[in-house]
Amino acid sequence: MASNFLLYLLQSSVVFTLLFGMYRIFVSGLTFHKVNRAILLSLPLLSLLLPLIDITGLIQQINTQSLVSPLPQLMLEPEGAPFFEIVTNHEISEAGSWLHHLDFVQLLLSIYLAGVVFVLVRSLVATKQILGIKHKAKKHRYNGHELLLTNLSSTFSYFHWIFVPESEIENINHMVLQHEVAHIKHRHTLDLVFTQLYTAMFWFNPIAATYRKTLKALHEYQADAHVLKMEIKKSDYLGLILDNINRAKEYHSLSYFNNLIIKKRIDMITKNQSKKHYSLAYAFLLFGVVAIILGFNVPDAAPPQLPNVQSGTEMIQVEPPSIFPLQKYDPNTITGVFGQQVRQPKTSKIIVHQGVDIRAPKGTPVLATADGTIAKAELDGNWGNLVIINHADGFQTWYAHLDGFATEANFSIKKGDVIGYVGTTGLSSGYHLHYEVRKNQQHLDPSDFFKK
Repeated sequence: MASNFLLYLLQSSVVFTLLFGMYRIFVSGLTFHKVNRAILLSLPLLSLLLPLIDITGLIQQINTQSLVSPLPQLMLEPEGAPFFEIVTNHEISEAGSWLHHLDFVQLLLSIYLAGVVFVLVRSLVATKQILGIKHKAKKHRYNGHELLLTNLSSTFSYFHWIFVPESEIENINHMVLQHEVAHIKHRHTLDLVFTQLYTAMFWFNPIAATYRKTLKALHEYQADAHVLKMEIKKSDYLGLILDNINRAKEYHSLSYFNNLIIKKRIDMITKNQSKKHYSLAYAFLLFGVVAIILGFNVPDAAPPQLPNVQSGTEMIQVEPPSIFPLQKYDPNTITGVFGQQVRQPKTSKIIVHQGVDIRAPKGTPVLATADGTIAKAELDGNWGNLVIINHADGFQTWYAHLDGFATEANFSIKKGDVIGYVGTTGLSSGYHLHYEVRKNQQHLDPSDFFKK
C-alpha cells in the first residue's frame, strides 16, 4: 500500500538521520579515512534495512509455533484454490473526475515520485554536460597520464578522466595532478553516483544533501593523505591549497581541489594521526544500530499475547465463530452467498463460491467473529489485504479485500474486536468484505454461524 511505503520512507529517513548524526559526533574527526568512508557508504543501506528487521515478530513466531500447530494453508494458498469474485449490482461506479479518487496518501506519493524524477533528471543533465565537455576536450599526455584539456578554469576528475584547463597545461602543478589521480585510484566518482541515487530517493530529507557534502569532504581528506605520502612537503601542499581559494568554481560539484571546504582540509592535514585506541569510538555507532533495531521492535501498545493454551496445545476458548463480521447484521448487504456458482474473473471459469460477500462503505470496521490468534495480516495477491484468524477446535476465519489493518500477526484477539476495515484491494470490483469460515481446512457456510 502507498501509505505503508511512505511510512517506510519516513522511518528509513529517521534512521539515516540518527546514524549520520552519531557519525558526525563521534568519528567524523578521526583520521581513519578508509574506515570512515566505508561507514558513510553503509549508512544508506543500513537505513533501508533496519526498519525491516523484526526481531520481536521472529521471537513471537517461534514461541507461537511451540504452542500452536500451524495450519499448512497459512504459508501458501495451494495451486488450484482460486480467488472467488462475484460481479453483482453492488459494484460501485467510479465515473467522474479523477479527483474523486485522489486521497491524501496518493497525493503525497505523487509529490514524492515527482521529486525523485526531478532529482534524477537533474543528475542526468549534469552527467550529459560532463560527457559533452569530454567529447569536445583535446587529449594530452603528461607524465604517463592522459589529460582532457577544457576551457574551464578548474581541474577536476570524473571516473578515470582528468579535466585540466587548457590555459594551464604548460604550468600544471604535479601536486594538483596527483590529487586528482588519488580520486581516480580510490574510485570516488562511484561513491558520488551511489549517493546521488540515494539523494534522489530521499530528496525530502535535507540531511541527505549534507551527507553527500560530508562524503565529498572525506574524499578530499583521503586524496590529501595520498599526496602527502609522496615525499611532498606539507608546507608546499598547504600553500598550493591556499593559492586556489579564490579560483573559479565551474563544476564545483565535481572539482575536488577548488571547493568550499578548504578550512576543513587544512585542519585535517595539520591534525596528528588519530591513535588506535580512538577506534573505540566506532562502538558508539554499533550501539546506535542495536538501539535502532530494538526501537523498531518495541510494540506500540501492549505486547502481543500468545493464545491461551491448555494441556500444551489445546485452546481454552472453544466457542466457534458466532457473530456477523460487521457491526450491524443486514441480510440485504450479503451480495454473494456460499455455494453459489459464479464466474471466476481471472480465468472466466464457473466455480463454486466458498464464502459470503458483504457490501459495505469503505472504512467500515470489520470484526473478529470469535476469540483467536491472528495468523496472517498482510497483502496477499488476489485476496488483497487479508486477515486470517485461528480459532479453537480447528476453526479458521478469512477476511479479504480490506482497506487497512487494525491488528497484526501473532496477536491474540477477542470476539468483536476490530481487525481491519472494508476496502476493495486485490481482485475486487467494489467495496465489500469477502468472509469465509473453515474447519479443519474444509469450507463451511458462514451464514450458519451468524447470530442474527
